[in-house]
Amino acid sequence: MSKRSVTFHGGTASVRKSRRVRFCGARDIYCWHTIRPGEEYVRSVMFPNHDASVYDVPVVHVTCAGCALNYIYLDQLDVSPRRTNRIEDA
Repeated sequence: MSKRSVTFHGGTASVRKSRRVRFCGARDIYCWHTIRPGEEYVRSVMFPNHDASVYDVPVVHVTCAGCALNYIYLDQLDVSPRRTNRIEDA
């Protein structure tokens, strides 16, 4: 059974399909992937009640499909890899 969303202590994560250009937020592992329209990505939200949060508002983090495998809890999601049928890849 594939998982499209996961809930963990202090936050949630879900797989979404991009409708606009986004940038992967996994800069700590040097990912410079541009998430293009039609590609799947993981959107994580950490709520203010989380122990690690110092903010009074929810924090949203966007991660490309490849980088999601490197994070705890996000590796449980069923996210498809980067599309390869774009014009510039042909």
